[in-house]
Amino acid sequence: MKKLFDFFSFGNFIVSLGAFFLVFSTSIQLRLSTPLHYGFLIFFSTLFIYNIQRVFYKKEKKNYLNSSRRKWIFNNQASIKGLSIFGLLGVFTTAFFVELKFFIYLIPLCLISLAYFLPAINLRKIALVKLLTLVLVWTATTSVLPILLNNQEFTLVHFIHIFSRFAFMMAICLPFDLRDLQIDASQNIKTIPHIIGERKTKLLAISFILIYGCINSIEFYLNTINSNEWYCLMLVFIVSFLLLTNSNSKRNEYYYVVAIDSLMILEGILLLLNSFCK
Repeated sequence: MKKLFDFFSFGNFIVSLGAFFLVFSTSIQLRLSTPLHYGFLIFFSTLFIYNIQRVFYKKEKKNYLNSSRRKWIFNNQASIKGLSIFGLLGVFTTAFFVELKFFIYLIPLCLISLAYFLPAINLRKIALVKLLTLVLVWTATTSVLPILLNNQEFTLVHFIHIFSRFAFMMAICLPFDLRDLQIDASQNIKTIPHIIGERKTKLLAISFILIYGCINSIEFYLNTINSNEWYCLMLVFIVSFLLLTNSNSKRNEYYYVVAIDSLMILEGILLLLNSFCK
């Protein structure tokens, strides 16, 4: 069972499902009609990008001595490559159902994602770029593109929601810099915790989740979301707040890969269940 659990967790299925559910979280909150195949395209794209970058990891003992995740990655390179191929095949299959003009928006995001880890560019090694690249790509693919897919003009409601998603992604991405504190330092990658310290980084993450909670309340006040949707989002806010306040560089890696990444799934599932129960 542990081998299966590790495969599911470290093979990036949880984070890929998170991307899938965030797409439809946006669709529900903004009353969009997002086709299912777009959700699957984002799922497979995430699975591909997150696994293919691990093919380029350098096996240095000091980088993964205390990391069960890194040990799994280096001991299961065949699985990593297989998941990368599976994700890429999924991208090609679902891409046939997406309008051609839509790739004008999607391809630049794909190139940025590849530039994030490819050795020739490796954006993640540039100070602060690692975090901002992740957050902006996630915000664009899960909230901006669904709006464009519905051929809607951007309104204040849309921008408020996009900022909410940005704050949410900042809140849950910052703790991963805490998790990778020692590994990033060994690779000369300067992240937020190296600049402002671990405690201030955690406070920054908590600040962003508070902003997320406030924006959701503003959306409820503006009648953008109904009371049941607000309750769902407030539950996500509370769980997120508790997880973030207990995050630190000493935490087990499952805490981040399973618990914090699952916050994205939690938001989508709660909103989907609420919409089905109407």
